Amino acid sequence: MTTNFDPARRKVEVTSFGFLHGFPDTSGTVLLVNLTQKLRDPFADPQMRHRTGLEPEVSHHVLSSRGAVTVLEETLGQVEALLHGWADPHFKIVRVLVGCRGGRHRSVAMAEAIASALNDRDIPALVTHLHIDRPVVGA
Repeated sequence: MTTNFDPARRKVEVTSFGFLHGFPDTSGTVLLVNLTQKLRDPFADPQMRHRTGLEPEVSHHVLSSRGAVTVLEETLGQVEALLHGWADPHFKIVRVLVGCRGGRHRSVAMAEAIASALNDRDIPALVTHLHIDRPVVGA
């Protein structure tokens, strides 16, 4: 079966969020990456607690955690499978929702890493951080 896949007509929207602030819209084709029980949480470190995953030190803390590379690689594979899996040649958007507890640290760092890796693969990816500016919430 031929899929008529056109790489120029694919796009990925990556959104970080915090489960403790509410779940984002899940309409359309959505892939959920739940980090609530995965990776080191910078919230536990008082020096990082009020910072965000956009800061290099916090991002490194998260992305160098045991399992981070696996989460990233599995997510990239799932996104590519979703993008290539349609037989319909129409424009396709995949929404990747990356969640952690507060939406400031782990989800932000991982969402940025996912979008960067997709863009490196010539898959246009845009990033939105829903809860990065919300107050820090307890673990």
